[in-house]
Amino acid sequence: MLASIISVIYNIFLAYTQGMGFVYIYSSGEFLRNLITFLFIIFLIKFNLIGIVYSYLISSIIVSIIFVIISIKKSPYVFSQKIKIEIPFLKELFVYSIPIFLSGFGGIIISSTIFIEFKKMDVHDETEALELARHV
Repeated sequence: MLASIISVIYNIFLAYTQGMGFVYIYSSGEFLRNLITFLFIIFLIKFNLIGIVYSYLISSIIVSIIFVIISIKKSPYVFSQKIKIEIPFLKELFVYSIPIFLSGFGGIIISSTIFIEFKKMDVHDETEALELARHV
């Protein structure tokens, strides 16, 4: 659960830096996260798999904090504004998002159906699935 929250924060601020035109910060995000992950793996490898998991979690937390700090320092006017919630805007946003929700839901249904069918056919890897698809 914590990893999901940290991942959402990281991706929001990564998208924010891209959207605001801070390309050099955006492009260094994954490199920085991978570098920090690698450094923590070196120190935590003695804990086997749990050390690697903690390395990914710690690096995501650190990079998320760095992105939040950089975003606030680079554009303080965005974070100092009062938030106004306007009902007509929310309605328009909701109407716009309905097709996105439906397509996401459809994707889940399709991938679940494919997964269930592969389980029924006793397919264990994608090579077997491709062979079956060629003969259909």
